[in-house]
Amino acid sequence: MQSSLTVVIATMNSVTNAPFRDCMASIRKQRTQHEIRLLVADGGSTDETLTVARSYGAEIINNPAVTELGFSGGKNRALGCVESEFVSMIDADNILVEDDYLDRMTNPLLADPRIDVTVPTPYVPARRDAPSITRYFCRREHDYWFDLSHHGRCRDSWVEFHPIATAIPNAAILRTAVLRSTGGWDYDTEVAARLIARGHGGFALVPEAHRFHAEMSSYRDVIRKFSRRISNQFENFTQKPEVARELDAATRRPVQTLAHELIRPLSRTAATGDWTYLQAVPVFTIRTVLLIKWWAPSIYHRNRDDPTNS
Repeated sequence: MQSSLTVVIATMNSVTNAPFRDCMASIRKQRTQHEIRLLVADGGSTDETLTVARSYGAEIINNPAVTELGFSGGKNRALGCVESEFVSMIDADNILVEDDYLDRMTNPLLADPRIDVTVPTPYVPARRDAPSITRYFCRREHDYWFDLSHHGRCRDSWVEFHPIATAIPNAAILRTAVLRSTGGWDYDTEVAARLIARGHGGFALVPEAHRFHAEMSSYRDVIRKFSRRISNQFENFTQKPEVARELDAATRRPVQTLAHELIRPLSRTAATGDWTYLQAVPVFTIRTVLLIKWWAPSIYHRNRDDPTNS
């Protein structure tokens, strides 16, 4: 059965900052039953991003957003041009592992109308194939999705589950009509919350469809990316709701926050013998320092400007 699928990628100097060529190649090598359209929403790249995108047959859409909603805003802008039954938001640092990844991911959607989102299995590279910090982020996401689906129902080639609260991961596939009916695309966590709140909570984890996320490969990457994400949110007043909730939880329940962020990875290290989990300690420390750096001044200025404090 042939159906249509649009792949959306938001870019900004992605040849310089991400393995964009590998990403595009992994999409174009797909052996699929679907008619594929590739849309790139670009925020004004000055490197070779657009040349590379066009060489793989992508259509370019201008994305004028420059705030933390830049990438997400670009995806939503591209969503307005989508005419296909299904849509996938793939980041420029994502690589589809299998040549039939897209077919594996759409099978649950074609088989069951109650499924609205299909979730790939995060690929964890072998220890010799990637830095420990890269393996940590892949491992963390892998465990997150398998924990959520632990009580799901096994089907032919996927696990159906209904999460209470989650996010829409990179390279997931959604029903376009459902995504539009619930407000389009902004933050991955908020999209998921709206889907679930409006009764579109049918998720399917596909164990045989793997997506490699080359998110961060060094502490320099961690500092650069976290700093950019956090500073953009505070400077442009586009703070992600999840960040606000994290800050509130850390303030009200510091012990529980530490337990969640540190004790669990340490226990998994002991259980599995995989020292990759210990990367949680420096990553948590870096992110906490950067949050305090931007959060403290914002609280100071908010209290100073509040007339009720005079």
